Amino acid sequence: MHDIHTKDPIVVSDPTQEILHDLPVKHSRENPVFILGHARSGTSILVKMVRKYLKVNFGTESQFIIRYYRRLSQYGDLNDDKNLRSLINDISRERCFKRWKKRFGFDLDPEQVFDNVRERTYRGVLDSFFGQFCDYHQMVRWGDKTPEYSLHLGEMMELFPDAQFIHIVRDGRDVALSNFRTQFGAKNTFTAATEWVDKVGKIQAFVRTLPAERFIEIRYEDLMQFPEDTMNSLKNFLQIDDDGRLREFIASNIHRDLKSSNILKWKSAMSRRQIKMYERVASGYLKDYNYETRFMNTNAVTAPEKLFWAVHNKVNKVLNVRYWHDNVYKFRLRLGTTMRQWQRKLRLAASTIFPA
Repeated sequence: MHDIHTKDPIVVSDPTQEILHDLPVKHSRENPVFILGHARSGTSILVKMVRKYLKVNFGTESQFIIRYYRRLSQYGDLNDDKNLRSLINDISRERCFKRWKKRFGFDLDPEQVFDNVRERTYRGVLDSFFGQFCDYHQMVRWGDKTPEYSLHLGEMMELFPDAQFIHIVRDGRDVALSNFRTQFGAKNTFTAATEWVDKVGKIQAFVRTLPAERFIEIRYEDLMQFPEDTMNSLKNFLQIDDDGRLREFIASNIHRDLKSSNILKWKSAMSRRQIKMYERVASGYLKDYNYETRFMNTNAVTAPEKLFWAVHNKVNKVLNVRYWHDNVYKFRLRLGTTMRQWQRKLRLAASTIFPA
């Protein structure tokens, strides 16, 4: 147990900053924390609040955990120093570490990652990577927020059987409006609703496999309107001890970090036709989370409609220049990793045929 809680009053020189180094928090657990949710559901703002007020260290999206897990066999036995260094060196080239340096000033040291691996497993490597970043911010617990991981929750559980999961859900119609403005998001209402239902449905199915102490679900709208209560629920879920002063500090400061009016935009920004289409796909899930629906009875989306909207979505994505910029970067990153893996295989084959 790490106790960094003192009897002194909580005094923070600038509570608007992202990292409150002077804020004392007592964690009784050190297991990782994963924030789940559809892209544009408020995962980023939740990360900021949990990092700032509850002192769980988060960076930007890691995006690599599942990818390396699936190709782990290519690195061989991690008890071999060469194999372990190869894995660490490949991961250290991931984009997230460049972003962490730019945003937080954190300089990853791959050699320190190697030295601090407690157990020579992929989980041990991940703990060392994230732990180094955690130490940089003087925190004892790390977390990650990558919306893509919501599609691979079984594998996440295999890797992190001790993890806790926070799901933030937002009215899917507001999610759709936000995604329309991004290079990666859906480009029509049908696709947006389908993707939201798919993501929420997978998370709901996952939740049913977990004990209550491993999972909590919050609504984005509640975080915006009732942040003190929401953060207190998260504090209790994460088993953070508090004599009342942390709760008081959060209540006194968190409102300046949030825009309580940033909800229900769909009511004015969506057309009647868009709202009806969204509810044809997602009314059941909207009702699950007590979101208002406008139409009592809606017809199921037909097969020709589904085909039309799927083509419409793809065409509009590929015509977006920013979509290609991001995908070209990802392709180059994966190509580099694949080439390094083939080089290792060729060297291994050569050493077998022509032993020294």
